[in-house]
Amino acid sequence: MIEIFGIFIFSLVLIGSLVLYLIIYARAEQSKFQDLKEEFLKKQRYLGDKLYETQVLSEISKRIGYSLNVERVIDIITSSLGDILEYSAVSSLIIKDDSTIFKTLLKESVGEKYITEVKKKVLSFYFSTQKGKSWINKERFEDIITGAVINSQINLLPRSYFNIPIFKQEKVVGVINVSSKKRGLYAKDSSVDSIFKIANQASEALSKISILLETENKKLSSILTSFTDGVAFLDDQLRILVTNPSFYSLLQFKEYKSLNILDIVSKVPNNLKLEDAIQEALKVNKISDLGEVYMPPKALKVFVIPVEYEHKVIGAALILQNITKEKELEKMREDFTSMMVHDLRAPLTVIRGTSDMLHQRMEQLEKTKIVEFLMQIKISSSSLLDIVNSLLDVAKMEAGKMSLDKIDANLSMVVENAVKPFESIAKQQNIYLKIKKSSVEIPVFIDTEKIGRVLINLVSNSLKYTNVGGVSVEIKRKSNSFAVVTVKDTGVGMTKDQQARLFNKFEQMRSPLDPSKKGTGLGLVIAKGLIEAHGGKIGVKSAPNKGTEFWFTLPTKSEKFKPLKVF
Repeated sequence: MIEIFGIFIFSLVLIGSLVLYLIIYARAEQSKFQDLKEEFLKKQRYLGDKLYETQVLSEISKRIGYSLNVERVIDIITSSLGDILEYSAVSSLIIKDDSTIFKTLLKESVGEKYITEVKKKVLSFYFSTQKGKSWINKERFEDIITGAVINSQINLLPRSYFNIPIFKQEKVVGVINVSSKKRGLYAKDSSVDSIFKIANQASEALSKISILLETENKKLSSILTSFTDGVAFLDDQLRILVTNPSFYSLLQFKEYKSLNILDIVSKVPNNLKLEDAIQEALKVNKISDLGEVYMPPKALKVFVIPVEYEHKVIGAALILQNITKEKELEKMREDFTSMMVHDLRAPLTVIRGTSDMLHQRMEQLEKTKIVEFLMQIKISSSSLLDIVNSLLDVAKMEAGKMSLDKIDANLSMVVENAVKPFESIAKQQNIYLKIKKSSVEIPVFIDTEKIGRVLINLVSNSLKYTNVGGVSVEIKRKSNSFAVVTVKDTGVGMTKDQQARLFNKFEQMRSPLDPSKKGTGLGLVIAKGLIEAHGGKIGVKSAPNKGTEFWFTLPTKSEKFKPLKVF
């Protein structure tokens, strides 16, 4: 009996122990399951937050691209908050260069006091982030309210709220405010952390894009600095993004300052219709050639060209082409043509008139008169032939086809032979003509006829512009390689501007002493070409009322050189 009772007691203890173990095990498993469940839910929330963050950031990246539109970034973030967060209103402050915008999206009705309080909190937060002086455009402060209707009878103020700053290169350019009429709503909400992460990553993206665009702008500005044409790039809001120094210079701005479209429009004539052309470029992708505009002393050609990115017009380029030189050259060509026609007409008129008279009155004229008329025809023909030969010589030189018949010669003798015939002309003008020869012989290998033409041209010009004093011609050996010939007068001299135009075939100088004394204007052009064809150089020194000195160099015979091709 005792044994049976002992066995029974032992069984009860064993069963109790087993039940106790099962209870403990069940509780342990239940606790482990609860932990697993909580961990699962936590991971689910984490993955949900990450998915939300990824979706919002992807949308930001897709919609802003390489722009710096802070308003777009804030709009994307605020429009997505309703998916993960409870709120009464979401507001945003956007700080622009020329304006300030305060937006409020109401998810449920609130009173005006509620919105005013939110605005105070946002502005207070913005000012607290500013280091030093902060700026808000109060004159252009825009309030935008959307969503639920404002109910003036609701007097509740925001009881829960938080502010999120949006940065661009460490500068706050916007603020997002989320608020609710409920108390203690966001203290332990993990979704708030996700929103802050999104805002921080969006701020980093804006900063990187800003730095990238600034770098590219600097590169572009550096390239544009070397352009002689004026260039300005405008965005689709008509803001000037990039300009170059030529743009400021051509529009004659007195100082290098930040420009706006009104500054530019004020500088060009009204009939140019610049604003219309820019709008057409932005709206209908049209290139406009606005033609020529004269802004003394410059002549400009103006173009407006649309700028595209990914098949979308994002701005316009304003190009100012300086055509002043081209216009001056065009006028010079016209003047040269007129001058040549005039110079050719004079001898032709003499030839025609004299020949007509001989033809009609040959039998009535005395022999001496006939000889006189024939001499007039000969002189006029020679003058006409000189003009034609000069034109042909210039054409040959420009084509590089001027041939030189070189021989060994003494430079002093060549100079003397070319200058001597002018001594009688100098005497008639009561001025002197001197030749200062070198004390030693200067052997050269030249085309004596063509170098003689150069000397004839220089000496005749000096005599034409001198009425007091005289003209001296000097020959020197400059070195073992070169000799120099100078033709110096005591005449009226020239300004620097006149000297710069001397060797231009489109220029014709008249003597201030006697305006009737003029040539074709080609003599110095031909002289320059002939000297350079011999391997030498030609130049001038002069000042008003202080005379003029022409000089040219020639290689001496000991110098081995290849004649330079003319032009």
